[in-house]
Amino acid sequence: MKKIEYVAILHSDVVKHQDSDKWVLDNDAHYTITYEEGGICQCKKGTILKGYRWNGADIPWAAQWLIGNPMDEVFAIPSMFHDYGIENEWRGILRDKVFRVLLQESKVKTWKIPRMFRGVVAWRKLSNWWESW
Repeated sequence: MKKIEYVAILHSDVVKHQDSDKWVLDNDAHYTITYEEGGICQCKKGTILKGYRWNGADIPWAAQWLIGNPMDEVFAIPSMFHDYGIENEWRGILRDKVFRVLLQESKVKTWKIPRMFRGVVAWRKLSNWWESW
């Protein structure tokens, strides 16, 4: 398996609102993800359809005092793309790196980004191990 070296993402404006404990997408969100894998540039394009629902960032209760509220506006777009990537079987490391790039673009405090990124990577690896056991 080749290592993903670079990830960039462009997406249309995302209009969303909160509906109790979920975010709801109010418009279609078109995206293009460009990444380099094994020296070859790859591109993934698609649309997340209006009405898509997601639960914000999956921040464990014990870490919320440090990282923040899972439904915080600043986590909405990164968590939407990460959840969508899981549901549509994007390669794990790709969706994790997209998550990290979008955290940076969403103005999440710099010190939180590596912690959140390591958290999603650790959870993915634990889930993969659990499923194979």
